[in-house]
Amino acid sequence: MKKFRYKAKKGPREVVEGVLQAESLDLAMDKIHEMGMIAVDLKEEKGAGDSLFSFEVGRKIKSRELCQFYRQFASLIKAGVPVIRALSFLAKESSLPAMQEVISGLEASVRGGQSLQEAFSKYPKVFSQLDRGMIQTGESGGKIEEALLKIAQYRTGQEVLRMKVKTALAYPLFVLTVGVCGVLYLLASVVPQFAGFFSGLGQKLPLPTRILIVVSSAMKWGWIPIVLLSVLAVFAVRRILAKPAARAAWDAWGLRLPVVGPILMKSEIATLARSLSLLIRSGIPLLSAIRAVSPVLGNMALRQEIEKVYRGIEQGGLLSRGLEAARLFPAFFIQIVSVGEEAGKLDEALNEVAEWYELETAESIQIMTGLLEPAMILVVAIVMGAMMISILLPIFSMSTMIN
Repeated sequence: MKKFRYKAKKGPREVVEGVLQAESLDLAMDKIHEMGMIAVDLKEEKGAGDSLFSFEVGRKIKSRELCQFYRQFASLIKAGVPVIRALSFLAKESSLPAMQEVISGLEASVRGGQSLQEAFSKYPKVFSQLDRGMIQTGESGGKIEEALLKIAQYRTGQEVLRMKVKTALAYPLFVLTVGVCGVLYLLASVVPQFAGFFSGLGQKLPLPTRILIVVSSAMKWGWIPIVLLSVLAVFAVRRILAKPAARAAWDAWGLRLPVVGPILMKSEIATLARSLSLLIRSGIPLLSAIRAVSPVLGNMALRQEIEKVYRGIEQGGLLSRGLEAARLFPAFFIQIVSVGEEAGKLDEALNEVAEWYELETAESIQIMTGLLEPAMILVVAIVMGAMMISILLPIFSMSTMIN
């Protein structure tokens, strides 16, 4: 159980500070709302044993594995199999030890008299708040199999979009990897041989050749400090970005990047709209839907803006007004939401927005990777060509002197 220090508003002017225990940040936020307060600041308290080099033990369960679990669970429930028996069967059939452990825990909780939503809440790192909200709604309405299928369809859509990104970036990354390996081979093997040859001639080498020899020597004798410094830098950056303020500033900067920023924004808006549409269509109130959707967003800056939108709606405002006040969301998104609110069809409007932004994200990624492939090839060719010219410059100068 983790400890969280919070600062929350109990009334118009009263601010309360304290410490509470919860399994995750989402559950800590839920406890604050249950106490009738609005969280202003919430952060996890690190114990004395926490250090820079902290690792999470255990294998992370992937989204596609959860999709398979949800679909199989829904099929068994739809076929009339009791929940406990279905979970017992799925635990035995799963080939993944981590998934077996989770499903067995769900079975034990339900067998002990807890509801399905309470059982799922024990694994906040596996089942998102959106999943738990959908399951709670399906369980209370007697349509748990429909809720499970909707979660599976949602996760499948997210996985398809993620796979499109990975597939589109596969070839440029391959070109970059081959280019980096080629450059390292030249620096580690070819350049030292020419350096020994040139040093025996006693001739003053051109500046590009001298720079290349220095870099090659650094790679040969100083690779251990370089690797150690790189590892330390990665851990330091991860530690810094673990703080919400630093992560929000980093993510906000990412949204302002020339080419990548618009793609990140479209992807996050598609996720936000799809999630909200799914929850509202399932009968979940707007405030609860927004609270469940906030952790789904990967961009911390947008997540903080959604929390501001939540507080605005809680005070009686509209979703479109809250999004407009946030000043990070696109005008097209806000306009469609406003039209949906006026027509009383907010879920349909959000669904249309999600489909449009998903299509835009896929097309933008395809265009970007189409331009990235020749750009990567050109960069690799320029770097390797510059290295070869630096090696051959002394030979050319020797030929000129002989002539």
